[in-house]
Amino acid sequence: MTAEAHQGEPRWPARTPAGVRAALTGQSRAEFERDYRDAMDRASSDFDLTPVQELVERWWRIAVSSQDGAAHERMLAAVAALRKGRPVSNTPWRQVRGDLGL
Repeated sequence: MTAEAHQGEPRWPARTPAGVRAALTGQSRAEFERDYRDAMDRASSDFDLTPVQELVERWWRIAVSSQDGAAHERMLAAVAALRKGRPVSNTPWRQVRGDLGL
């Protein structure tokens, strides 16, 4: 593919601890750092990197979703409202599928 073919495509963070950390900001970065240290402690004592790999994958998804800061904040606000039992606006699945041409 040419460089032109990649223009406009989202740029995802690397699926590494450093890549995920670099893509996060504020409280999310602090939570990742805490979780990462805990996972590394478990991995060191158990001689098993699985907790670290799972943590990086879980936080990578958060890093990707937070690339659009405004959209991420709207999602977090919707989650908070749902947890409090408040209604949130939504789009019916049928409409989403139609909008996407599915």
